[in-house]
Amino acid sequence: MPQLSTEQAVRTFDEVLLGYTREQAIEEARRVQGLDLRSAQAACPFGIDIPGFVSGIAAGDFDGALETIRAVNPWPGIMGRHCQRMCEGGRHSGDGTHTPFISALERAAADHGDRTSLPFRAGLPSGKRVAVVGAGSAGCAVVHRLRELGHAVALYDQLPVAGGMMFSGYPNFRLPLALLRTEIDPEGWGAEAHYDTLLTQPLLRQLVSDYDAVVLTTGKFKELRMGIPGEDLDGVWDALHFLTQFKLGNNPRVGRRVVVCGAGYTAQDSSRTCVRLGREVRILYRRGKEDMPVAPQLADMFVARQAAEGAPYVFNTTPVRILGENGKVVGLECMRTQPGPLDDSGRPTAAPVEGSNFTLVCDTVIEATGETVDLSYLPAEVLVTGGHVRVDLDTWMTSLPKLFAAGEMTGLKSTVMAFASGLDAAQAVDRFLRPTGE
Repeated sequence: MPQLSTEQAVRTFDEVLLGYTREQAIEEARRVQGLDLRSAQAACPFGIDIPGFVSGIAAGDFDGALETIRAVNPWPGIMGRHCQRMCEGGRHSGDGTHTPFISALERAAADHGDRTSLPFRAGLPSGKRVAVVGAGSAGCAVVHRLRELGHAVALYDQLPVAGGMMFSGYPNFRLPLALLRTEIDPEGWGAEAHYDTLLTQPLLRQLVSDYDAVVLTTGKFKELRMGIPGEDLDGVWDALHFLTQFKLGNNPRVGRRVVVCGAGYTAQDSSRTCVRLGREVRILYRRGKEDMPVAPQLADMFVARQAAEGAPYVFNTTPVRILGENGKVVGLECMRTQPGPLDDSGRPTAAPVEGSNFTLVCDTVIEATGETVDLSYLPAEVLVTGGHVRVDLDTWMTSLPKLFAAGEMTGLKSTVMAFASGLDAAQAVDRFLRPTGE
């Protein structure tokens, strides 16, 4: 698939992966037509008619292909870039390092098809009112489906815009903002939006009292800190906050030398953002390449890409103290590590090598060591298991009547599963609101 050269990519925030031209998509679709796509369709969380839309593209009918996809998946541009690609045996897309397959054809349908051919239509008013908390992938899926079913929806989110992690965590070079705004449009679907609203326990209880149902979809937005001295210094960022502020146009202050701590997508997105700002960047990871928190087949690609873009990994290295002068970051004290006993994930722990301390000179440290679900606002009646809200997967209801939940806060992973769970939860809410099927 065409993509920007590394030399071009690091000078712009434009999308790296360019997508197929119409001619390339038709050629690829004709090749794919020769494969057995029935198992691919069975693996799709949306149940997309993959043989149908591939045949449409092969015939040059991008409008028809797009209609086929959007009949069950209203977000083909996003999913064409960031689906987990279960239909292809789990290969990932959206990283700008390798050639996609079915997902790339889904993107081509979104890129070249006529979006106006299947406009959104709300259902006949049901007289029921639902509050949805969280405007990310799961929340927007809930809103979209509930509005199709005719329910009035009020959407609440802590950010000033919709999109959740798709807005905060995905830089433009991985997910263009214009596309996100095109496919994620709660107000266009008829929802009443309440942005810049932080969820608290009193507010949640009020929502449960005021609405016929409430759906929680707040995702993983609580950053995990490293817990080392110096984290309060000026020049220390948690990665998600840094990326969010940058996306909002608030120009977060970043020094000339940046160290990013972590190895997942958020760490990579932070480092690649800083590279595009002209900074000198390194990524520290306490384990080796083989233990990166990404699909094994992607580790080599990510390492090579980071090196090519000028933000190389430094493996088997763990931070122990952030150094400061006059309240500002001036360096990072680190130690070398070696593989230790296996942890709960089955990976070796990072055992410090005594006496291996050294200092990296830097003026900015970005912590990208993971996110978790913030459950501080939950009433005591809501049961929690393993750090996630417990729901009945037949009804998606929590242990508190009228309160439902979907997405990553229920233990699911990935954008595609969050979207799919939101659609399922919305159907469950509809059954709750219309128990006799009226």
